[in-house]
Amino acid sequence: MSQLSPVLQSNEFPALQGRWPLSILDRWDERQAAEEDAIKPYETMTLGASLAFAGVNECDTTSALARLASEHSAKAESFYSATRRVQSDFKFEGGILNFRSAVATETENNDIVHAKVHEAKNRRNAVVILPHLNAPMWPYGSICKYLVQFGITAVELCMPYHGVRNRPGARTSDYFLSANLGRTIRSVRQAVTDTKGVIDWLAERGYENLGVIGLSLGSCVGGLVGAHDRRVRASAMLLTAGDFGEVVWTGRATKHIKAALAAGITLEELRQVWSIISTGTFTEELSRPGHKILILSGSRDRAVAPYLTRRFVDQLKDRGAQLTWHVLPCGHYSLALFPFNALAFLALIRFFRAAGFLK
Repeated sequence: MSQLSPVLQSNEFPALQGRWPLSILDRWDERQAAEEDAIKPYETMTLGASLAFAGVNECDTTSALARLASEHSAKAESFYSATRRVQSDFKFEGGILNFRSAVATETENNDIVHAKVHEAKNRRNAVVILPHLNAPMWPYGSICKYLVQFGITAVELCMPYHGVRNRPGARTSDYFLSANLGRTIRSVRQAVTDTKGVIDWLAERGYENLGVIGLSLGSCVGGLVGAHDRRVRASAMLLTAGDFGEVVWTGRATKHIKAALAAGITLEELRQVWSIISTGTFTEELSRPGHKILILSGSRDRAVAPYLTRRFVDQLKDRGAQLTWHVLPCGHYSLALFPFNALAFLALIRFFRAAGFLK
């Protein structure tokens, strides 16, 4: 079993040593999780094979969809690839980068990628920031500004079906993650190829050290990008686990999706169907030489169960990954509170310094 990071055992942060009113943290996390409960739509489970995998016919059973997922996992590099882009493919104006997504959907505005660029003076080090589920436009501006001060260009990606990319009238980003199994696979694939498009733009501009920072849902996307794009030297995954299906099945924030799924699929079947979008499927690729990984989790997380993070960490350790794992005594949402947010940023800076992004 992997050892926890020594960050909480050192004398650097004595205020964290058993002095937090944990019941208050738990209640705060529950309030944040419950805020959107009333507007989360309930959708009947749909297989959606033709949405997930181009050129295939609709499936009649979850086992048939699981077989398709397994087949595409075996050729995941192709599944998550897109034609490399050149500068003429992009529009960059007023700090906003736009280009057409490599994955087409039925929602036209979703197919135009938007990314906000916080550019440092030195065009050498850059990271792409991948936000959480239902994130508003540009939620991590303060983090980006601090990264710029350390000489790292930060690019915030607007994820598919988020912000200006969402479908008209939607109150949440329900077309990204839902009980439509195939559409969820497509959305994750689109987010991965969109991120790789941003990396194309950064590489064309001369950036050499490239990384990703993903938070919650964004950590899944970031992990898949890190696994399938060798230009990525460092992947930071915050509030993450390796099994997409089990996170959704067990998580507080996705209990409405579990309620819809439970009527038509078992947990084991769901894990197989969504294996193609699970970072745990690609621990070998993530553990390649020269690729560094940071995982940061909360010991009181109810959206991403801690045992799932530990399982993912153990899988990576077994592969010999260059891995740093920090655990903070907070929940999923309370990571945003001081001092946890400050400690998370400190962990990021130390990680990217060790990866050669800072001099």
